[in-house]
Amino acid sequence: MSRHLHLVDPETGEVREEECPSCVQYERDLRVLKAKLTRLQRNAEAEARKHKLWAEAETVHAWWRIACGHPGVKFGAEEFHQALPRLKELGPVGLLKAVAGAAFDPSTQRMRNGRMKRYDDWELICRSSSKCRNFIERAPGREGGEEWKRWLVDCIESNLTHKGEEKSK
Repeated sequence: MSRHLHLVDPETGEVREEECPSCVQYERDLRVLKAKLTRLQRNAEAEARKHKLWAEAETVHAWWRIACGHPGVKFGAEEFHQALPRLKELGPVGLLKAVAGAAFDPSTQRMRNGRMKRYDDWELICRSSSKCRNFIERAPGREGGEEWKRWLVDCIESNLTHKGEEKSK
């Protein structure tokens, strides 16, 4: 890693050929820590997959990806842990309603380059109880009604059909 570094004799200014013992030990420690971090990350993913709400979170995430137009976003332990408090609080249907609200009425901002930035990220929807409830309030239909469910299914069907048409061209 630091092969370009050499020891210099402070009295003569000559470059020594041997490696710095502190640097060698630092590189060993860094490799050990990287390996431990990788193992911990694998364990976190495996533990999250064992959770009883994993399947519900993964399904809602898949609906969010399609409805909000984020097809390349993967679902993993981080996304699961973002959603877990909302799933416990609202259940999968409540979180789906928040997804419908994010797809139907996302906050937007015009960027300086003229493009529109949509604020409908998974992390934002799941960030807090109040954020999630704000998205729930944006869902289409009357308050307490079920129209949002039909709208979300139609939105997803439309997005899937649209993507299928693009691939066949």
